[in-house]
Amino acid sequence: MIGSTRPPGRGNGRVHITEQAAEALPRLGARTVVVGTAVTHPAGIARWFTAALEDALPPD
Repeated sequence: MIGSTRPPGRGNGRVHITEQAAEALPRLGARTVVVGTAVTHPAGIARWFTAALEDALPPD
């Protein structure tokens, strides 16, 4: 029986929003999700959101 089971997976990398973390669990069969930069580098997150919002604005 031990030979027929797979170890639990881990979602790792490019997880920037909560929906991505939640999706990794059922889709990948992950038991954990490593968020990394999304929580350790708030300046990066601010740049991502700033860029996305600027791109969403209509031109002047």
